[in-house]
Amino acid sequence: AATMLRNYSYNSLALQWGGTMGIVAWSAVNTLSAFLSGFPKAFGQEALVGSGVFYGEEDRDSLVRFMTFNLLLGAIVAAGVFAVVVIFAPLLIRLYVPTESESYAEAVSGLRWYAAGLLPYTLNMILANYMQSAKKKAFTRIVNFMDGFGMLVLYALFFMNVIGFHGLW
Repeated sequence: AATMLRNYSYNSLALQWGGTMGIVAWSAVNTLSAFLSGFPKAFGQEALVGSGVFYGEEDRDSLVRFMTFNLLLGAIVAAGVFAVVVIFAPLLIRLYVPTESESYAEAVSGLRWYAAGLLPYTLNMILANYMQSAKKKAFTRIVNFMDGFGMLVLYALFFMNVIGFHGLW
């Protein structure tokens, strides 16, 4: 979800603001969203390692408690990061794009769009890595397919047909 929302903002920047300032704004959103993607990936790796240990020891109670805690903490952190980004997006974008630039407002919007997808991205990373460590191959394939291709198609169809957004998918 976060990647699709980032692509939406990239497309908007590319189509509305050409030239140097469009590329600078695109680069700012890309750089900051790459930094923000570290949170979901960290929770995913924690789920992979921790659940693998409990699954291997066949300690179902500890596995359930661990995953419940990991999902809850991941959701809280993702929501907190989203709130911080929504509030401080103008300051973060200002590090890269001058405020007088025409693309500044669009870059701020693009960063906020990306942050809006952090919660589903975090939960997806946790669940996908848990399923991988629990050797649930079919579910892992489904989750990875949906993340890599299925959501792209869904968002492309949604944005292109429902919202009327046509861009560089």
